[in-house]
Amino acid sequence: MKTQILQASIAAILAAAPVLSATADVKIFGGVQVEYSNEDLEGQSAEQGVDDTNFYSNIGFTATEKLGNGMTAIAQIAFTFNPAGDDNTGFTNDDIFVALEHKKWGFIGMGTFTSPYSSTGDRLDGFYETNMEAVGAGGMTSGGTVIGHDGAVNSAIYYRSPTWNNLTIDYVISPDEKNNGVLDNNTTVQDGDDNDFAVALTYEQGPLYAFLAYGQNNIEDTNTEEAWKIGGQASMGAHTLSAQYEWVSDSNSLVAQNTNANGVSDFSEITATEDGEVWFLGYQFKAGNNTFIAQLGGTDSEDAGNDADYFALGMFHHFSKRTSFFAGYSESDANNNEADREVVSLGLRKDF
Repeated sequence: MKTQILQASIAAILAAAPVLSATADVKIFGGVQVEYSNEDLEGQSAEQGVDDTNFYSNIGFTATEKLGNGMTAIAQIAFTFNPAGDDNTGFTNDDIFVALEHKKWGFIGMGTFTSPYSSTGDRLDGFYETNMEAVGAGGMTSGGTVIGHDGAVNSAIYYRSPTWNNLTIDYVISPDEKNNGVLDNNTTVQDGDDNDFAVALTYEQGPLYAFLAYGQNNIEDTNTEEAWKIGGQASMGAHTLSAQYEWVSDSNSLVAQNTNANGVSDFSEITATEDGEVWFLGYQFKAGNNTFIAQLGGTDSEDAGNDADYFALGMFHHFSKRTSFFAGYSESDANNNEADREVVSLGLRKDF
């Protein structure tokens, strides 16, 4: 019922968009992606499907108002969805917030935001939000909190500084002490000591982008999850190189090849908290309307030896700036029991 109400509300907003645009600075943005993939997990039969399980597909609305003296008010509503899904999940909240922005003081808002720990690394992954992405496959940490490269931070306050000498600071904190927390393995705990936060320092000038980020997830009666990372990207003509290195402690955002209750392998997140490092390397080559991508990664879990290697190779063909086709192959190997995950994928993406 809630899903139906939400979908009806979005339909009403879309119908009213022309009227809203006439009275305020309202913009609609989003994209739709559908992907065919064949996934082969060790110990299971290969499965194929057509969907967008990584939720690239999204729709959103922003409203801005000039308040004078360099101040702007901003409101955003955004949702993700699976256009080919048969699970009836409907729309899921994405970045939803209200904020004030000043050219000298920066941006400050309250609501739901993508963590700066996530956004800095997501930018490096040429296959992000496809079935070939490095996230959760051994090349980048996963998880849906302030740490990792999935999900968003709820009940949050977000600050972004003005850019000084090409340097910018992003900071998010969730001071929520009223609601239960949910661990990455879907275990509900009383998360009374929240104040989860993440901070990133980024440098960007022309073809060079670099960052240093830290995240902390506080869970009552459980060791605090922490993560550091450093990385960057450099473009030289048609060539782009990317690299990232992460250090995590007491975290379940690493990945491993586990065996599920049916005795077959399940390449997924580690459910116990562990320490480890995760590295990522990416290369992109542009030739006309095509971008060719090669990516490598690895996870070294110090506590249980749940190591994993990641590899992906493929390409994007850009029909225009907003329409593209992609195809490729990805493989994740778990070193502890020589099990693996292989994916062959192709898809279409249309932004607006």
